[in-house]
Amino acid sequence: MSSARPDAGLAPRAGLAVPQRAELLWVEGEDAASFLNGLLTNDVGELAEGDSQRSLLLDSKGRVRTLVRVRRDAPSVYSLMVQPGDGDRMLDDLERYHFSEAIEILGPEPVDTLVVAGDDPGSPDVPAELDVVGWPPGTRELVVSDAAATLAGAGREPSPPAELDALRIHTLTPMPGRDFEESALVQELGLEHLAVSFAKGCYLGQETVARVEHRGKVNRRLRALLLEGPTPERAPVSLEGGEVGALGTVARTGSGEWMALAVLRSAADVGAEVSVDGAPARVMAPPPDPD
Repeated sequence: MSSARPDAGLAPRAGLAVPQRAELLWVEGEDAASFLNGLLTNDVGELAEGDSQRSLLLDSKGRVRTLVRVRRDAPSVYSLMVQPGDGDRMLDDLERYHFSEAIEILGPEPVDTLVVAGDDPGSPDVPAELDVVGWPPGTRELVVSDAAATLAGAGREPSPPAELDALRIHTLTPMPGRDFEESALVQELGLEHLAVSFAKGCYLGQETVARVEHRGKVNRRLRALLLEGPTPERAPVSLEGGEVGALGTVARTGSGEWMALAVLRSAADVGAEVSVDGAPARVMAPPPDPD
């Protein structure tokens, strides 16, 4: 079994349109940019109007707390998109660190979205209320009033969620609760390439991120595994008789191969033969750098 990835050049399929749910918050006011830059891992001050970026909210020890997409709607107005169920916690965190800044925090508001291919001219021509970068590289997420009605009006069928899962596995894009718990560090998940600026000023949890980046070592890493067949999520992963992690997202690729995400101890490096629920599996090489 090779450690090369099946569908190694996988990109979002033209016509991809996966209905999702998300929650939106807004931070408005003359101190919005500086306030958010003091909390989030990416440089929101560098965003042009209408542009968006992936970012993270960490805790004070540098552990990943919330995945965030940030869009600059106007010079002093930002939209924040978080996963379903994370809105109230994000609001609590924003309010906890809001002292004398001239800002107003609004939301959260649950919304329907469609995940589409980022450069797909065949994406549904829909009246999107908001257009932000998607979590898997190469995708966008469109806020719509009703995902099912929007697709029906465009004469389109929804893409299955498993297609998005396969794309996340190929791009090593984890989801909280499914692929990792809150004890995970940024570099354990490989998110430093996707959602962190190392050129901006201080932010919550920065010391840990910078220290790990400088030393270049963590004890666990997010990996993609090539499986022999369908396997339940949370199945234990073992190497030479010792448990090194557990499966997160499991999905079938376009070529028919079964793959999974798993945060594994560093002993399970690329090319390692491991055992998953008693069946052989192999740790795959990481994908090219994301967009």
